[in-house]
Amino acid sequence: MAELEAPKSKGVLESPLGTFIAVALLLLSVYFRFIRKPGGRRQAMAEKEPEPVIESIEVGEITAFELEQYDGRDPTKPLMMAIKGNIYDVTKGKDFYGPPDGPYCAFAGRDASRALAKMSFKPEDINGDLEGLTLAEIDVLNDWEAKFDFKYKKVGKIIVAAS
Repeated sequence: MAELEAPKSKGVLESPLGTFIAVALLLLSVYFRFIRKPGGRRQAMAEKEPEPVIESIEVGEITAFELEQYDGRDPTKPLMMAIKGNIYDVTKGKDFYGPPDGPYCAFAGRDASRALAKMSFKPEDINGDLEGLTLAEIDVLNDWEAKFDFKYKKVGKIIVAAS
């Protein structure tokens, strides 16, 4: 009678999956041993110089021209913008509103009411003129204002310069 043989099992490296796992582990060990810098991201974050704390200031009633000095170009001044004439300190949102890379940096130091209402970045729309806005645009602007009232400190109001 023929003797039954137990099937021979393949070694781990003889299967494609086993080979893949072995190569992946080898590459990871090389990376962590020789390429990755000690301390990694945590050390880089710890070495990064802390940004100065900029105190919020009440600006009271100022003109649109005076508001421009709070556009984020001077790192010693707070970052501000206005909606419907109300000025907000948006310094804590500088990743959004600060130059040079914030997606809304064009609004810094300005009344951006019209641009926010129209959801526009056109230079001619970055102003406080609400004339001719549709009801839908006014609703959008009111939503932005509610967001700013909740998230940022109101620090002043834009006034028209005396002639």
